Amino acid sequence: MSATFGAVCARVPAGGVPALEEAIREARSVTRSSGPLGVLAFDPALHRFAVVDRWGRQDNMPAWSEEPDLGRAPELAKLSQTVGEVVAFYEMDDGLTMGVYGAWKDGTLIRDLQWMNGSWMRVQGEPQPWEESAFSDRALREVLDCADEPDKEEIRSAYARNQIIVDTRWPRPFFNVCQACQAPPFTFMPWPRRSELTDRIRAEARRK
Repeated sequence: MSATFGAVCARVPAGGVPALEEAIREARSVTRSSGPLGVLAFDPALHRFAVVDRWGRQDNMPAWSEEPDLGRAPELAKLSQTVGEVVAFYEMDDGLTMGVYGAWKDGTLIRDLQWMNGSWMRVQGEPQPWEESAFSDRALREVLDCADEPDKEEIRSAYARNQIIVDTRWPRPFFNVCQACQAPPFTFMPWPRRSELTDRIRAEARRK
């Protein structure tokens, strides 16, 4: 069964989780939006990045994925300005219908990838380490297994190129962003609907 999901992963700064939580509160105040939510998953023995926001099938999609336009995520730019690095993605049907992938560093959007209608519609910025998983031998095998014979030469050439190019069909967006960033897996379950978490944040803000 295909999945619709997304997550934001942020590098944990030298001050640890308390410093990251403070940076998240500052980032949230930029737009008065509901996100990032907070440190949702992080183990200092295993991870360099923490999951600080996430979306499932029942949640409203993030604003920056609706058009899509990663410029509509000033809160993520602000967070990266404080902690150094932020990576965010949102996928529909495991990325095959739509995939939006962004990376920010020190307050600047440094990678903007958008997959839609069976091809890469937008490719801007410098390639990131987490893109390598899309070119893995396993990803290539899975694509070739489902491909028509006339397409296979084009597919092999695209994967050998090891670079995403705008208006091309290959590689498919088989990224493993969280694993590549050494962040917790975003599929931790069970989870409450995102609206429940945002209601808690608003309630805490009112109490303060």
